[in-house]
Amino acid sequence: MTTFYDHGGIRITDRWLSIGGRRCRVGHLRNLRTARGHGDRATRRAAGTAVVSLLVVGAAARHVPAPVSVLGAVVLVVLPALVAAARARLVRPAYLLLADYRGTTVRLYATRDETEFGKFSRALARASVEAELADQVAQLDREPGEVGRRALGLAGADPGRRRVLHHGL
Repeated sequence: MTTFYDHGGIRITDRWLSIGGRRCRVGHLRNLRTARGHGDRATRRAAGTAVVSLLVVGAAARHVPAPVSVLGAVVLVVLPALVAAARARLVRPAYLLLADYRGTTVRLYATRDETEFGKFSRALARASVEAELADQVAQLDREPGEVGRRALGLAGADPGRRRVLHHGL
C-alpha cells in the first residue's frame, strides 16, 4: 500500500482517503474539483452593519444637529466599513476540494493554507490515477483473453507477452 499524504489526521493511500476517522475508497471518487469558500462571516456582518448604519444615519440626519450626524456617520458607518475592508483583505476564503462520492457531492477538504491544499489535492490526484490503474489491472485479471485486453486497449496483443502500461504522469 502506497501512502501519498499523511498529515494532520488525514491520510491518502492508493486505495483509501481517511479524514478524522471517516474513510472512503479513492476509486469511488469522481469529478474531483476545486472551489473557493465564502468570505469571512465577520466581514459580511461588518459590511452589513455599515450599510444599515448608513441608512439610519441618513434618516436621522434631518432631526439632529450636523456635528452629531457627522460623528454618528463616522462611528456607525466608517468604522464598520474599515473593519469589513481590513478583514476582507486579511482573511481569505478557504480553498475547497469537492468530489462526487456515491452520487452525492461532498467536500473532501477545506483550508486557508494554499500550500497544504496543493499538497493534498496533488496527492489525491495521484492516488486517483493509481486506483484507476489498479481497477483496470483487476478487470484484466477477471476477464482473461481478448475481452480483458480490449478493456485495456490491448486488443490484438500477444496474450503471452507482458505489456507495460504507461500513464502520462
